[in-house]
Amino acid sequence: MNQQYENQVDGLRRGVGENGEDQDGDLETDSDFVDDSDMMANIEPNLRTLPDKYLGQIIHVLQNLPNETVDIGTPHLRKSLEDVYPLFLVLYGVVMVAGALGNIGMAGHILRRRLYRDSTGAYLLNIAFCNVLMVVVLLPLSLAILLIQNWVFGSFLCYFVPMLQDVPLHVTMGTLLAVAAARYRRVMTPDKPPLPPFPTVLATWVLGVCIVLPYALYMHYIDFEVFLGPQFAGVGICTVNLEDDVTEYIHCLFIILLVKNMIDETEQNAAHFDLAFVTAVWVAFLPTITTPALYTAWRMGR
Repeated sequence: MNQQYENQVDGLRRGVGENGEDQDGDLETDSDFVDDSDMMANIEPNLRTLPDKYLGQIIHVLQNLPNETVDIGTPHLRKSLEDVYPLFLVLYGVVMVAGALGNIGMAGHILRRRLYRDSTGAYLLNIAFCNVLMVVVLLPLSLAILLIQNWVFGSFLCYFVPMLQDVPLHVTMGTLLAVAAARYRRVMTPDKPPLPPFPTVLATWVLGVCIVLPYALYMHYIDFEVFLGPQFAGVGICTVNLEDDVTEYIHCLFIILLVKNMIDETEQNAAHFDLAFVTAVWVAFLPTITTPALYTAWRMGR
């Protein structure tokens, strides 16, 4: 695996095609190969410090790029999605617009009628805020990550995006549990005052942030500049660290990401793999539409 990777990196650094020509179209000279050998000799010690599983992911990214001389510092669409990505742009766009309008309308109705004074109204207002955050910020960011083959978002987003993606989900689940607890308390112990809604909402956000903080420990950014030289500044790969005891943690908190890394994606099943994953993520955003729809039906039925 190391030799295969070094061959690909060698071709990428030299910009050499199959015919032995460089990017300018000129045949390489002996001095070119000497310079390239010197460069490879300088980076080989750094390459050997990478675990084999990271080398395999680097090879996978390089093999799915159009050719060896492509600039991996710029975004490249996944080859398996070239024919269908306009459909997903429409589908994700519909969810984004409908979800944003529906949840902003739900929040506006709660604020205008001052329904937030009731615990249920305050919890629904919190859910509306989470949904707006999901469709306005997370949905387009998630779609870009799914459609682009190489990671072009830098090291900070590699560690921050997984946390940002899951915080609204944990807050929403915590808020729904608070709604259920408030209903139960109202029915079973009507003589007791309800739990104060705003401290409860704040607690859901604190708990949601605390749950995702360990994510950063299990993400790994492979900085090409460190291993391949300064000409690869800003280029890297964002991956999940599946070593040590991380498996148990991921099993509970981001199963989908675990499955995506465990499944052996090959050239033969890449199209089905990518289509299934992009579709599953789209389905995961559908509650941002159904929640305001159910709220509207509930209010109109009263």
